[in-house]
Amino acid sequence: MLDLAEFLVSEARILERGSDQAKKEAKEQVPQDRVKDPSSAARELRWRVKQLLGYDSDDEGGASKRKAASPALGSKRRRVEDDETPRVKNFVPKKWDGQVETRTEAVVIQSGAPAPRTDDSWTEDWLSTEAKPDGVGATVTMHRETLVRVRRTAKGLERHRIERQLEEWQWDE
Repeated sequence: MLDLAEFLVSEARILERGSDQAKKEAKEQVPQDRVKDPSSAARELRWRVKQLLGYDSDDEGGASKRKAASPALGSKRRRVEDDETPRVKNFVPKKWDGQVETRTEAVVIQSGAPAPRTDDSWTEDWLSTEAKPDGVGATVTMHRETLVRVRRTAKGLERHRIERQLEEWQWDE
């Protein structure tokens, strides 16, 4: 998919800066009734594929790491690496007025849930939120983390409460 997206972006560049004959040939290949802006559609596809592959939002060197891009087609601006976490360009998150994160002590309980099956469908049973009463003894260690954030808004107050529960299961052998 990434190779396809890179090819489409290269075709979009031809539409933008190529010779008249090359522009005409590339434009004939685009279904105008379905794709109104082929350049932005190609770049959007490339961005989405790179996001799924784990590339940073500011990472423009995905294709150039595998093959050298010609200087005329690439950006001449040098990217400066910094210690901050990568962010989407021009995105500024809303500021929180306050936040509190708490974590409970580990709680160890005994459960009668069965051990996971050996076939590939074991995840279906464990993704269910229902308890598993049958089975051999299992030791469950649970941690609960809670994050509460608040901020003022134009309409009043916004409060986010995020709870995470981590369970570590071990069966007696």
